[in-house]
Amino acid sequence: MNTPANQLWVKMLPFFNYVAKESKCYITRDLQKIQSAMQKDNQGRLSRIESQQTEIQENLKYLLEILRNNIPENFEERLVRMEEQQTSLRGILKKIPLDIAERLGRMEDKQKSLGAQLEAQINAEKEQKSQLEGFKKTIPENFEERLTKMEVQQTSLQEALRRIPEDLEGRMDRMEKHETDIQKDIQTRMDTQRAALLDTLSLNFTKIVRPQFEPIGSRFFYIDSKYAYNWNTAVSTCREMGGYIASVKDQEELDAITAKLDNKRYWLGINNRASKGNYLSEASGKKAQFLKWRSGEPNNMEGNERCVELVDGEMNDDMCFRNLHIICQSDNEV
Repeated sequence: MNTPANQLWVKMLPFFNYVAKESKCYITRDLQKIQSAMQKDNQGRLSRIESQQTEIQENLKYLLEILRNNIPENFEERLVRMEEQQTSLRGILKKIPLDIAERLGRMEDKQKSLGAQLEAQINAEKEQKSQLEGFKKTIPENFEERLTKMEVQQTSLQEALRRIPEDLEGRMDRMEKHETDIQKDIQTRMDTQRAALLDTLSLNFTKIVRPQFEPIGSRFFYIDSKYAYNWNTAVSTCREMGGYIASVKDQEELDAITAKLDNKRYWLGINNRASKGNYLSEASGKKAQFLKWRSGEPNNMEGNERCVELVDGEMNDDMCFRNLHIICQSDNEV
């Protein structure tokens, strides 16, 4: 419909087209400006990023140079050696005799304490190794000093462990020696008590079986001052009484016997009938233990004086066929 309004829109259409075209131009220019600004901003950011990357690379190069200058050339070798030493230490601990705990019960607490210390040391070494790995990144100024100190401690610990078996063996030897000494002491005391008991039993036996014998000094004797016998008969008479013709063991015993005698002459069991000059005890069959000759004796008068008599506390060689009184002893020890 051709109305005035439609006619107005037709007239205004070129204007609207112009406005639209101009608006498009303005919008295009604005978009180009925005794009240009964004490109400049992105380029600035990219430049800053590249600058930061360059700085990071320089820092990395610097750190790598520090690593090369501070880590010892044999660092890896030393770490491996420390691990081998740890393995060796564990081997040493396994070699310690399993029966030590039983033989040294009183040392059990010390061993447990030592085991705890060793475990703590091993854990400390593991931690130190972990710290060493971290040191590759941090590299403290005293790294070399601390590593050397650790190696010294490791060597010291290994030496201490090496001495453990020797020390324990020494202590076991001392304990065994102490035990042996105690056993010897007990045995000595038992022997002493046994000897005392035997002496007591011997004394009681002598009192019961040989009532005619009397204690003189430390032994028992029978003195016959009533009858006289030749030497051979004197020997057999003492044997029939359950004893032996007497011999004297020392001066003290001689004095005790002499105090019991009168001024008569008595046969002793000492003689050299088997070998001239070799005086033996008839009771023991051994060399006479004690001799006290009168002045000038023995003289073996006429070559026939082979038996020994006791006169006034002194000894004299005489002919064995003479008849003298006798002294008998209860034992054959002397």
